Amino acid sequence: CHPKRASPEQLQAIERECQDADLIDFQYYKTALTLLERYPWLKEKKKLLSIYNPYCLEQSDWSDFDLVLAPNKEIYEKLGELTTTPVEYVPLTVDTDFWTYNQDWQPNNNIIMVCNRIEGKKGVLPVAKACKELELNFHLVGAISDANYFNEVVQTGAIFHQQISDEELRDLYYKSTVYVCNSVDRFESGTLPLLESMLCGVPILSRKVGHTPELNNGENMVIHEGDPEDVEALRDLLHDMVINK
Repeated sequence: CHPKRASPEQLQAIERECQDADLIDFQYYKTALTLLERYPWLKEKKKLLSIYNPYCLEQSDWSDFDLVLAPNKEIYEKLGELTTTPVEYVPLTVDTDFWTYNQDWQPNNNIIMVCNRIEGKKGVLPVAKACKELELNFHLVGAISDANYFNEVVQTGAIFHQQISDEELRDLYYKSTVYVCNSVDRFESGTLPLLESMLCGVPILSRKVGHTPELNNGENMVIHEGDPEDVEALRDLLHDMVINK
């Protein structure tokens, strides 16, 4: 959790816990930098920082941390150029006992996207428009970040699933023909749903974002090389995937 503005009660709890801690593991860079500025004594503590946001890499030299963790190779290599702080590559993972392969997968007209924050940078609307043109069922799972953008998406006929369980999500994967990741460059570190989809046996259409380049072996997914807003290109790729079992 990283609230945009911490309450006094949250700050008191953070201060109390950090003063007693021998090691602090920060999971969000803005929270870490804000607290270091507010509490200078934190600089004397041993600190880890996991960086999941590719767009933030040049916002600090990260020298106030003892170790920085990178979830994909792009972030790992870039940090190696930007900081003298030790950097370790720890790839993102999901539960392989839960997200299991669907041996009875059958192609259908269901396309799925999963977004923790439904907003323009996720490239949802162009996919929704492409699905509408192809008369495909577009299933969108996630939370609304930009209400106006979300309304444009649902007006295409998208089927929205909010606050569903992991079991319900797994069932949606099993009933889907293609999983799509269409985020803009330098916005993703993962995504975790891409890993979940692959484990469930859902064919993947993704741009080269996050950990996609290191997962792609040239045969295990289809790469969208173009602009994430290019509805025509998305339509052609989806059409080819749906008709080609």
